[in-house]
Amino acid sequence: MLDKVSKSKFMYERKTKTCKKCGKRRPLSQYARYTKPEDFTPDRECPMKTCWACRNAEIRRIQRAHSVRTNHATSRVGHAIKTGKLVRQECCVCERLGIKLDNSCYKSPIHGHHCDYRKPLEVLWLCLLHHQGWHRVFKTEDKQD
Repeated sequence: MLDKVSKSKFMYERKTKTCKKCGKRRPLSQYARYTKPEDFTPDRECPMKTCWACRNAEIRRIQRAHSVRTNHATSRVGHAIKTGKLVRQECCVCERLGIKLDNSCYKSPIHGHHCDYRKPLEVLWLCLLHHQGWHRVFKTEDKQD
């Protein structure tokens, strides 16, 4: 005899729905159960209409495209530094604030930050502390790219 919880789970598994992306009929457990209206915008499809397999494939495709851009830009900067076309500079924030580099917390390596990966040699030079701070402040803008 099934208890109430198992029975409702069993009934949930038996119901199916057609994925809008792949067209396959899948059980409801293969879809997002609940989404708040603010979780999706008119340009993004409601996650409840596509199955987890299609959503995960789309996420992987986006992440792969982003990592290809970032890896390309990073390798271009590294090659430009090695060939002397680009020179690693001091942190632009520390320099602007007049912080001396002999201070122990600013002895971190200088990072090249790309504001736009389509322009791989346009780099903002930041120390580790300010690079992390940049991503904390501008994290929503970075994710849109």
